[in-house]
Amino acid sequence: MARILTTYDSSWYDELNSVASYSETDFERRIKQHISKIFPDYISFGFKKTVQDNTFRNRPDLAMIRKDYKEWYIIEVELGSDYFPHVKRQIETFINGDYNPYSITEYIVKKIKEGHPFYRFDRQAIFELVSSTAPNVIVMVDRPKDDWFQEIDRIGGKNFIFQIYKNPKGTHHLFRLDGFYPKKRTKEVHCSFHKVMLDLLEIHDQEILLTTQPKKKKMKTFLRSIPFLQKLFPTENPDELLIRYKDQLTSWGIVTMDGRLYLKFLGRVNPLPPEKSYVLFKDSNDNFHIDLN
Repeated sequence: MARILTTYDSSWYDELNSVASYSETDFERRIKQHISKIFPDYISFGFKKTVQDNTFRNRPDLAMIRKDYKEWYIIEVELGSDYFPHVKRQIETFINGDYNPYSITEYIVKKIKEGHPFYRFDRQAIFELVSSTAPNVIVMVDRPKDDWFQEIDRIGGKNFIFQIYKNPKGTHHLFRLDGFYPKKRTKEVHCSFHKVMLDLLEIHDQEILLTTQPKKKKMKTFLRSIPFLQKLFPTENPDELLIRYKDQLTSWGIVTMDGRLYLKFLGRVNPLPPEKSYVLFKDSNDNFHIDLN
């Protein structure tokens, strides 16, 4: 059983599924409380409408639409103790299901009004989205289930772990999140490795790094200018860039050579195969990510 120690108050947190029982409804309610923080670029809502494919009829739990109406997701909430063949059948139904754009649009509009009464949505954009784009399917599970995840990946679903930890008094909770995070790309640029120096990844458009600093970073820069606070805010390395690859944080040095801009991996083993090409992009929180092109 995994445990978490918070050193600021010396509190231990235990896996909730190991020390307490809870229902799928309880688990879903907890997800609803925090899903807007986990996926800030999306508007989420309950989705209990029956979906049917050629063989089965099933009802998912939640759904979410990207706020720019570019994609949408069906979310199936499951406990790790559930019977997987039934879970798999549901996922296949949602992946291959028939989503009538007229009835789906009316249902989504109704659920958004119920859950977000002050949210200004675009009904026509919702209709055009569900008419032209099939939803991706995310399975949210309360614990790691590697045997499930391999099969869910194989049939075209996405995996996400939402694991709950609580302290002995039950007064506070922590959440372990892992898996697939949909991201809204705000800026992107193509990258490829140098033909000779295979440890250098060239950025083909340097503008992606020439952006305005976030407010928090501006405040740190101001505080560093005050002499007696300089020790509290040591100078950050301007030539280092933190990039997520497959949701793992990696560190890269910024190198300029012959008027070109490169990234050099600062760890032991570069996780990027040099024979591939890549896309470096920023999300809506100005975090950097890299993915296969």
